[in-house]
Amino acid sequence: LDVSGNPITVTKDYRDARTFFEIKKSVEEGDYKKAIVMIDKALTFNPKTLFAGEYGYLKLKSLSRTTPVNSQLIMDIGLAWLKDHATEENAPEVLIIVGDAYKEQRDEKEATYYYERTTTDFPETKYAQLALIKQGDMITSQKKVRRAIDFYKQAFVATKDRDVASLAAHKLAKKYELTGEYPKMVEHYQKIFTGNSDYYFDNRQDVLKIMKVLEENQAVDLAIQIGRYVLAKITSKKEPLHEQLLYNLSLLFEKNLDHEHAKNGFENYLQLYP
Repeated sequence: LDVSGNPITVTKDYRDARTFFEIKKSVEEGDYKKAIVMIDKALTFNPKTLFAGEYGYLKLKSLSRTTPVNSQLIMDIGLAWLKDHATEENAPEVLIIVGDAYKEQRDEKEATYYYERTTTDFPETKYAQLALIKQGDMITSQKKVRRAIDFYKQAFVATKDRDVASLAAHKLAKKYELTGEYPKMVEHYQKIFTGNSDYYFDNRQDVLKIMKVLEENQAVDLAIQIGRYVLAKITSKKEPLHEQLLYNLSLLFEKNLDHEHAKNGFENYLQLYP
């Protein structure tokens, strides 16, 4: 009842808004398949909803994060969305998503068009630098490795976003490993740790490889720093990486002649994983 004692009528606009926020929450929580189903139902119920543009964006975002990726559907929805919303806040992210879909279809010419459009039309956003990284990723020829490095350098220097900067630095480090420029490789792994150590935890599937290549190139101290940081943030001892990290760190301490930490590490390992 309202303040006058009359029954409150749930309007279509109210249901629309409630549904939108439920869908947005599903996307934020990573439940992309649920979000896609809810979006389709919402648009069927009210094709003229005020949230049609937002639904298109959220569906594209969800589709791009759902495996297997339906790149053709992303292109169809994305191109239609961009015709009506090319200057909106979410446009640069949609341009990246559409570019990725073309890349998935091995159409590098069209992918490049959408990546370049991102950097040209939205130079002040983090997606502009992300688009540069994407262009670098498309260069797989060993003969053109310097061109890929140039793209990553541009992104690293220009971005103000820590995660994009860390991604660019990681790409640079891997390219410098490929070209045999190991001091530069180590330098960029150090830059990531100094500026955004959480990047290593968020991308911990790569940490063991990074630690190994650092060990092989006389950067054991940095390998230990990264390993200890990630290990401390892993809350579950059941996560396979925890066991491997604990063991590898103990070996690195031993190699670094830090016998006390090595001993403690091995004892801890045997206690947790008998």
